[in-house]
Amino acid sequence: MNEAFACPVCADDDWETHGRRHYRGGERTHTQGRVLSDYELLRRRVLFEVWCPGRNEVTLTERMCRQCGFMAYAPRPTSADVAAKYRFLQHWEDDIGGSAPSARGMELDRRRADRAHRAIVSDLGREPRRVLDFGGGNGKLLAPFLKQGADCALVDYNVRPLPGVRKLADTLHDLPDIEPFDAIVCSHVLEHLADPLTTLQSLYPLLAADGVLYSEVPVEIWIGLPIGADPVTHINFFTPHSLTRLHTRAGLRAITVRQFAGNYAAYRMQVATVTARRDDTRTADDRSAGDAGEAHRLLRPSVLDRLAHAFRQRRLAGG
Repeated sequence: MNEAFACPVCADDDWETHGRRHYRGGERTHTQGRVLSDYELLRRRVLFEVWCPGRNEVTLTERMCRQCGFMAYAPRPTSADVAAKYRFLQHWEDDIGGSAPSARGMELDRRRADRAHRAIVSDLGREPRRVLDFGGGNGKLLAPFLKQGADCALVDYNVRPLPGVRKLADTLHDLPDIEPFDAIVCSHVLEHLADPLTTLQSLYPLLAADGVLYSEVPVEIWIGLPIGADPVTHINFFTPHSLTRLHTRAGLRAITVRQFAGNYAAYRMQVATVTARRDDTRTADDRSAGDAGEAHRLLRPSVLDRLAHAFRQRRLAGG
């Protein structure tokens, strides 16, 4: 865990503090009095047994990058910490990222897969022949591509890929030499990674010259970060702007950027998506002036912003 770190999106180190969260080992209730779920309790074990062993109290400080509006907390887990988290969780959850446990969740994930498929076909201009899902659990988002006869591959820790999906490796470091892909899916992955920029840079050479990469993340910033019950699952908090900026620094050119009501399994939420192509004309990292305005509006919403947020939440609750 690192107390001092640069912004993983824009490389700046000018942070603005937005509150602190305090955790005690062994506590079973949320700060609001709600009993923690088994899922949340297991993530608390990661915090105290894997990331901060030997400590009974942990304080996390919420930070916003003044340059690009990206948010995280400090101390920040390293790539080794994140890898250790997944090794720990595999002992208890061998189907991480697998099919949703409810019929409702499975239906919403089917819609999520269809959205990703439509976005990729629209921006690629055709059905992709070769598709890679990076961090896609069991590869459930590849179902629409499989139906179209695509060669579908997966990089993930999950050991139960769907029939028809070829698991290539657990991580990008373990990948064999392979032909590039027409499309790469990176859905609800970047929010989990200690170094999302390096990940996108590693995906870059796996993308065909005319291929597209589709990224999707939750937009969770709202008067702070949603880390009270579970501070372990997500360590990166994006706005559409900071997500786009991340792709630009990785050498990708955003074609389409969207924010809308989406989901992860049965959980409805606001999401941001970027569909991007390789930008082979770039010669250096993009470190141009950023814009933290989106994040500021989410952290300090006006009355109209609060009303709009309440309306969106009601729509999400309605399914």
